[in-house]
Amino acid sequence: MKRVLTFTLISVVILAISNLSIGCKPELEPSQYNDSVLYYYTILDRQVAKLYQSIYDTNVTAQQLKDEYDLTIKMYNDNLSKIKKIKPLKNDKWFHKSVLDFYAAVKNSLDNEFKEIIGYYSVKWDETYGPKVDKLSEKMLQDITKKEENVIESQKKFAEAYNITLR
Repeated sequence: MKRVLTFTLISVVILAISNLSIGCKPELEPSQYNDSVLYYYTILDRQVAKLYQSIYDTNVTAQQLKDEYDLTIKMYNDNLSKIKKIKPLKNDKWFHKSVLDFYAAVKNSLDNEFKEIIGYYSVKWDETYGPKVDKLSEKMLQDITKKEENVIESQKKFAEAYNITLR
């Protein structure tokens, strides 16, 4: 009887350990991690650039600008949850965080400067709007560019820490 209980206990422990190891996601290799984090940075960065360019495109209608803005918000929301699911590597104290900081700067600009700019384009244009749009877009550009530069520097630190050659 004692032998059966011991065997059963050992079997339960082995089963529990195997289930835990199957349920744990393996840590990404540093190069895969770099590519994954960089992907979510790049996809939003390109969309923000497209939205920014639309502001000064004389062929873009107010509705097209609003659609581009809505697409940027959707991309932000969809991809933020995905990048948050990427577990930072043990020695990455910079890269993942810098991309999240970039996302926060984009969100702030979408909620403030971009929203106000779209408001100007959504009503009958007044000549006084031009300088206001320029000022708002300059502020947004400075805020986001600062975070972009931080991502680039953080990626370099990450690559150095993990001995990865960046292309």
